[in-house]
This record gives sequence, structure tokens and C-alpha cells, in this order.
Amino acid sequence: MIPFTRFMITKRWNFKKKGDKMKRDCFTLMELLIVIGIIAILAGLLMPALNKARGQANKIACRSNLRQIGLAIQNYTDDFKGVFPRVAVMKSIETDPEIPAIQEVLAQQIGGENSKVFRCPSDRGISGIVGVFTDEEEDSDEVTSTNFNYAGSNGKSDFENEGSSYEFNTWLAGRRMTNRSRSMLMHDLRPYHGPAGKIGSCNYLFADGRVDDWK
Repeated sequence: MIPFTRFMITKRWNFKKKGDKMKRDCFTLMELLIVIGIIAILAGLLMPALNKARGQANKIACRSNLRQIGLAIQNYTDDFKGVFPRVAVMKSIETDPEIPAIQEVLAQQIGGENSKVFRCPSDRGISGIVGVFTDEEEDSDEVTSTNFNYAGSNGKSDFENEGSSYEFNTWLAGRRMTNRSRSMLMHDLRPYHGPAGKIGSCNYLFADGRVDDWK
């Protein structure tokens, strides 16, 4: 009888005549379990690196969004003699219905109030901390501290709830900018990019157009 080979999936089956019996070579169950275990270990080692890379990409995209919003705010202030718009902190907590949200004010400059520019890629509806701007000096144009309070997200993203993943520094609302290098305009509504209170967990837009961490 002429020997022949046959491939099935990833296994090679060799049939050889040995006396009156046919001998078959294949993977044992133990070998298969070892291979599966090795694949699982490799996947476990790679996943943190992949998640970190994805998080970094989302943070870069978030910064790009804030830069575009910064350009729109600059165009607005140029049209209104350097005065910032009077807008609500968040739509859900604003008591005066006449005060618009920042995305409504910038709708013409940025392509509609529901523009994806106002959505951080890492905004996925996780309950956590919402950042609130505070200023220790009433007559200062510089925001010198940031406080945080807790708020839920009812399972939806902040973009779905508020129309924006970013919060405008309403302390500047209706005021004229004098110090563009240190005054903060907007930031992530929550620490989307890391643990709360850790440098790098939020992106901040400054009046001079740069987007950076809080330092």
C-alpha cells in the first residue's frame, strides 16, 4: 500500500502500514491544553499594552477636540471684543433656561451643537467625579485650583446627558480676558484618562490655545 498524508485543520495525519495495523500521529489532549495555556498567557501580557495604547490615542483625540473648541471660542471673543460667552456649567443643573450651554453658543463656529467635537472618545458613561472650576481670588483672571464633586451618569455618556464631554470655566463667562497664558477655558467633565486627582487624568484647554495637563 502506498503511504499518504492528509491535513485536517491544523493537524497532520500520517497513515503508515505497520504489520496489519495503521498508525496515526496527532496532538494529545495534554499538548492541546499546553498550547491553549501559552496563548492565554501571551494574550494576558499583551492586553495591558493594547489598552494603554488605545487610551493614549483617545487622549490625543480628546486634545484635538479641545483645540478645535479653543479656536471657536477665540473666534467668538474676537467678534465680541474679547468678552467670553455667558453659558451654563452643565445643562442638567442650570436653573435658568435662558442661559445656553457652550455647545449651543459655538454651534455656528463648530458645526452644530451636537458636533462630535464635543465628545471625548473616552467618555463612555462611567459614573465618577465631575470637575468643577474654582478661583480663590475674585479679581484674578487666573484659575488657580480645581475642586471635584461626585455625580452619576445613569449609564449614559456625559455627551448624551449634557451634550458635551467638556466643561467651560463659567467663572470667565461674560468677562474680558487679560491673561491668555494661564487662564483655563475648558476641561474634561470627568477624569476620563486616569484615576481622579492624578496628573494626566484630564485634559485642560487654556486661553492661549494650548491643551495640557493640570500642573
